Amino acid sequence: MRSRLPTLLLATACALAYASPASRAQRVSPMQAGKFLQICSSPRGAQICDAYITGMADSFALIQSVADKSDGTVKLKPQICIPRATAGAAMRDSVVSWLKGHQDRLHSQVGESVYEALRTAFPCNG
Repeated sequence: MRSRLPTLLLATACALAYASPASRAQRVSPMQAGKFLQICSSPRGAQICDAYITGMADSFALIQSVADKSDGTVKLKPQICIPRATAGAAMRDSVVSWLKGHQDRLHSQVGESVYEALRTAFPCNG
């Protein structure tokens, strides 16, 4: 199995784009959500899709854990709470379903769309 480091780095870059207005100048994937939907809907693309979504989910969790350990000056309310036992295929199914239900978002940036799909599928309670 190949290293997930490149995927995690890309996902971290995408996730950090949501952290502050200044970070919007950072590089994010130019892929559109529609192309990602095509990849995720193909049996041959399932592993790639799962790796990207898992990397995004890991990035969100990492950002939250770093914020939780801060000195208290920055508070981030968790937006996505994915149970530990959730498989990549389940996250993929949620993202694919969300994308199919939001055809108007298929020209959006993939990271933004995956974030919204995961936030909708796995909201935090409280």
